[in-house]
Amino acid sequence: MILVLGLGLPGNVGFGAATRLLHRIADRTRCLGRFASGHRYYIITAVAQASVSRQSIQEAITELEAQLPRLGQDERLIRAIEAVGNVLSQALAEDDPPDLQHVVALIADLSGYTTIAERMDAEQVREAMNAMWLELDGVIAAWGGRVDQHAGDSLVALFGLPWSRELDTWRAVQAAQALQLELSSFNDRVRQQAGESGHAQWLEHWTGPQMRIGLHEGPLGVTNDPYGKTLIAAGDTLHVAYDLEDAAPPGAILASSEVQQHVQDSFWLEHPKPRRSRQPSYLVGAPKPQEPPWKPGAVGDIVPRFIGRIELIEELESAFLRAADARNLEILTLIGETGMGKTRLLHEFLPRLQILAPGARVLRAHIHECMASRPYALFRDLLMRYLNIYPSHSLHAVQAIIAASQLPENLPGDRQASMETLEELLLVQDGPVRATLAEVTNLARSLMVQAAGDGALVVVFDDLHFADDYSLACLIICYKLL
Repeated sequence: MILVLGLGLPGNVGFGAATRLLHRIADRTRCLGRFASGHRYYIITAVAQASVSRQSIQEAITELEAQLPRLGQDERLIRAIEAVGNVLSQALAEDDPPDLQHVVALIADLSGYTTIAERMDAEQVREAMNAMWLELDGVIAAWGGRVDQHAGDSLVALFGLPWSRELDTWRAVQAAQALQLELSSFNDRVRQQAGESGHAQWLEHWTGPQMRIGLHEGPLGVTNDPYGKTLIAAGDTLHVAYDLEDAAPPGAILASSEVQQHVQDSFWLEHPKPRRSRQPSYLVGAPKPQEPPWKPGAVGDIVPRFIGRIELIEELESAFLRAADARNLEILTLIGETGMGKTRLLHEFLPRLQILAPGARVLRAHIHECMASRPYALFRDLLMRYLNIYPSHSLHAVQAIIAASQLPENLPGDRQASMETLEELLLVQDGPVRATLAEVTNLARSLMVQAAGDGALVVVFDDLHFADDYSLACLIICYKLL
């Protein structure tokens, strides 16, 4: 199918739907544009595979037909519009209506791109932007989303396709924050490479674009073409996400109240001041400390009451109070067969800490059997949870998180060496670690002291029997030092 749309007439009005249509499908189809007789023609092929609904195309054509008197006697354009309208009418009559599916829409738009493009060589800017989008698209895929389309300097990504998952909203917010980290890292690397290669123009003009992101979730019409590809029918969910993106400050993430309800326990959120969006919205801040994904077993969505073992909980409470009163360290070990309820016991005990010592902090590390061969796997997991680093984060994002982290001022020895030890633990997943046992131990001890602050700290190591020898040695030395 070939669709011909005439746009760009001086002073034209009423072409809003057609313009929005072209923005949505220009980068998802083969698109050819040219000027002739004062008009601009867009020849767009493969419309059936574009990520828009045929109904949206028909609405655009309807608006164009209303403007036919202003187009003059361009018979070719008139015949093309009429022919496509007839074909679409037949196709729409045969198609089933799209199914509504719950998705999370992420709209990202670059701020400052136009200024950069005006000051620098167009070819160089295009190469840099292509490299940037390649990295940003990878971020979306890493967090389980799908890039639906690029339109100019903006991106539309959807989470929840081809089917919805429990943590789609959480993944979308994580992806939004990872996009900001990745973009900041990309800008720094561009300037660094420009400085090393002596490109003064890049150093002067590449301030680096910033990104505005809007997040909203709700129903969206989806259907499949004959090739099995999922097509998106635009709806209110996308419109609200676009509105939030437009209202977000550069470098910020603005989420709807629907998103806020699902992630308020995982991220710090606040109302924007001043409020620019028509929708109730929240600025997404830093993530809260990671919570373990474990939940008690349920029967018919009802969690059975915890019966018995009161003596064990009281013993844990007594040990905590002794350590808090004496400002000392105590170690308790829970030993039992798999399925005996050790994790459930901690699940019941940890909330009581806020009664015994309001503000007490809990750090957790979990060792899996597959991690037993990795040196310092126990403390790697502890550090990742402490800094809110996930496996889906890219290498550049991890480096950005480390650089932005507020590490304790009392790091022993050379601070730069301690930073290198931290990077090595988090970035080297397999193979030997060059850091010594003393360096890792001093770093772990300093971070735990910082986490405790002036209050109390409980550190939980789950499945400790899978820990490697380096982790156990580090734990013993930390105990002696603390």
